[in-house]
Amino acid sequence: MPVTRRAARAAGAVPVRVAVSESRLNQIKSALDRHDAGVPAVVTRWYVDLPGNQVVVVTRPGGLAAARHLVAASGTGTANVRIVTSTERPEPTYDVHGGDAYYIGLLARCSSVSPSRAASSPPVTAPR
Repeated sequence: MPVTRRAARAAGAVPVRVAVSESRLNQIKSALDRHDAGVPAVVTRWYVDLPGNQVVVVTRPGGLAAARHLVAASGTGTANVRIVTSTERPEPTYDVHGGDAYYIGLLARCSSVSPSRAASSPPVTAPR
């Protein structure tokens, strides 16, 4: 449910009108997700950057052309996409298997259903 400006201010936030809606940014990310098959490993991830009001595509050094190709293939255009180069090499801290339990604080226990296919998405944790 959208938060009103008044409620945001009451919570101490400073509301700012953005050029691109969250819905549109999610559409762009979804378009990239649909084109993830065959993306070279040099393109490591993409995500919606709400504070930056854009979608960020991350590539390792030397992967700029591959990242640009992914964006072009998705058909989203480049106006709301930023490509960044990073030398980070994120590694999983745990090998997720379907049915593995995980705990949210001391309040809840969930289990994973299956890992997601897109590198930029978190694991799917509930059936759709």
